[in-house]
Amino acid sequence: MSKGTRGKLVAFWLIMLLIPGLAVPVVLVELWYLYGYISLRGDYCGPFGLIDGEIGWTLKPNSRSCIMGKDAAFGDIAFRGEVTIDAEGARIPAPPAGSALPPPGRADVLVIGDSFPFGYGIDGADTFAARLETVHGHETALFASPAYSNAQAMMLGARAAELHDPSVIVYLVSGWHRAVCTGATRPTWILKPCYWTNPSGVAELVVPPAGFVERAAAWGMRPGGMVGAGEKTLGYFLISRPVSRLSGYLVRLGLMSGFADDFFGIASDAEHDAIRLASVRHALSLPARSGAHLIVLDPERIYAVHAEAFEARNDVTYVGPAPWQEAVGEPMRALPPDEARVPHDGHFGPGTHALIAAFVDRLIREIR
Repeated sequence: MSKGTRGKLVAFWLIMLLIPGLAVPVVLVELWYLYGYISLRGDYCGPFGLIDGEIGWTLKPNSRSCIMGKDAAFGDIAFRGEVTIDAEGARIPAPPAGSALPPPGRADVLVIGDSFPFGYGIDGADTFAARLETVHGHETALFASPAYSNAQAMMLGARAAELHDPSVIVYLVSGWHRAVCTGATRPTWILKPCYWTNPSGVAELVVPPAGFVERAAAWGMRPGGMVGAGEKTLGYFLISRPVSRLSGYLVRLGLMSGFADDFFGIASDAEHDAIRLASVRHALSLPARSGAHLIVLDPERIYAVHAEAFEARNDVTYVGPAPWQEAVGEPMRALPPDEARVPHDGHFGPGTHALIAAFVDRLIREIR
C-alpha cells in the first residue's frame, strides 16, 4: 500500500474513532473487512481498472495483470488468466513476453458485458471475442469488465461504438441487479451509474454528479465491484466496502437515495419491473445511435418478459434461453469440467467460450 493510501486510510478512520461511541464498532468492522481481504479467493497481479466519472471505472489502457483463484480461502491456486488491455481499454490476447502491445485497429464487432464475456479466470486469447477474430475471421474488440452492471456495460459499449463504428454489437446480458437504485429523490451519492425509479414510476438512468467519483477516489473510496478489476487493496476493503455498506443501510432506512446494495437489487417488484424495462430501452438505444446490429444473448431470461421489444426491431437479434441452451448449454455438458467452467469459480471456461464464438459467428453470418 502506498504512503498516500496509508495516510488516507489512517485519516479516515481516525475521524470515525473520534466520534463518541464508535470506537469499538469501527474496530470490529475493520477486523471483519481485513479478514475479507485476507480470505478472498480471487487474487490479481495488480489493479487494471481506471476511475471514470460516469461509468465508475473502465479498464486501464496499456495495462497488464492476471486473475488467479484458489480452491479454498487459503488453498492452492486453482486457475490463472493473463489480462492485457490495449491503448483504448479493450481486453486483448497477451502478446509474447517482452513484446510491445499492438496498436488498436478498427473492430467490426464489439463485445460488451461483465465478467462472463470478459473471460474471468481465462487467458484473453481464449475469450469468445478473441476467438471470433482468430478462428472465425471477424475483427473484434472486447469492451467488458468483471462486476459491471448492465448500465455500465451499455454506457461503455456506446463509447466503444463511437471509436470503432462497428456493424455488430454483441451484448451478453448479466449484472442487471448491480444497477438498482432506490429512494424518494434522485440519487447523488453514487460512484457508478444506476437506474432509479422516479415518483412517476418510470425508471431512468442516473450517473454520478460531475467530479464526485474522482473526489471519492482521492479519499480511497472506489465503486463497489471494482475489486473485479484487480482492486484487491487494503484501501478498498477497509474504506470502500464499509462505507458502501453504511450507505446501503441508510438507503434501506429511507434516509438517502442510492444503492441499497452494491451487488444485489433491493427494491420493490414494481421498481424492478420498471428498471428492467429501462435497461431494455437503454439496450435498444445502442443500434439506434450506432447503426450497428445488436445481438442480445440472454441465457438467464433477464429480458425475457420484454423480448417482444427486441423482436419488433429489424436491427436486433434476441437470443433467449431455448436457442442458447441448444447451441451452448447442451454442448457444454460434453466438455471436460475445466473446459466448461473455470475451476472452483463457475465462470465460462475456454471450451464454453469456443462454443459461444461458434454460435455468435453463425448469428453474424445470418445477419449478413
